[in-house]
Amino acid sequence: NGDLLRDSSVMWTRSNILLTAALALLGSSTVWAGSYTIQPTRIELSPRRPSISVQITNVAEEATTIQAHLVAWTANGAEELQIDSDALILNPPIFTLAPHKTQFMRIGLRKQQFSAAEVTYRLILEELPPPPNPEFSGVRTLLRLSVPIFIAPPGLQPQTTWTAHRHEGKITLRAVNLGKAHVQVRNISLRSAEGAEATHNQSFSTYLLPTGCKEWTFEEGQLSRAEQLIIDAQTDGKSIREKIQIQSR
Repeated sequence: NGDLLRDSSVMWTRSNILLTAALALLGSSTVWAGSYTIQPTRIELSPRRPSISVQITNVAEEATTIQAHLVAWTANGAEELQIDSDALILNPPIFTLAPHKTQFMRIGLRKQQFSAAEVTYRLILEELPPPPNPEFSGVRTLLRLSVPIFIAPPGLQPQTTWTAHRHEGKITLRAVNLGKAHVQVRNISLRSAEGAEATHNQSFSTYLLPTGCKEWTFEEGQLSRAEQLIIDAQTDGKSIREKIQIQSR
């Protein structure tokens, strides 16, 4: 659930190794994706910025054809849904890139309308198979990438509530977003509110959409006697600090 997603069904080949190395660098504005790069890796639209250009560059030594489409991206509790959508302008939806050439794709609002809550989509980019080559033998990787799109008027904020449960030597932390905008959680640290020095950290990148929830499981370790936790979470917005009671299941 980071800024850029890869289809998990893609076979591991040289292209996937390049992509995996790039995913460790998601702080940068360009991500290597097999044989092409995408910029930016996260799209935000608003009344002040109703459209944007996405730059796609072929860095391979052969031509590649890419097809693009949009899906509406919503959350219903822990379940995330993606449904094909034509709510945004997407041009061109399919194109062929010669080696080391760049294509600009325009994404924009069809209407200057905004709801009271943030609306989220994903841009899906799929590499199409090339014409058959009788001289080629082996496995070719076809990448399917997903870029998040957020549309909201300024001022909307997430509102996260946290709970923690202890069960069989583990602590399960649950966050629910009751606000009107997403929050991207990048790191969570736990420590005892009673003063224990032990901390538990997890680093990752996941989006918590409005009406959505996420869970993380930590080994209890030195927090086995803790009754309360202090949560420190790093996000794409404000840092979060919460003090909560640990419940037993």
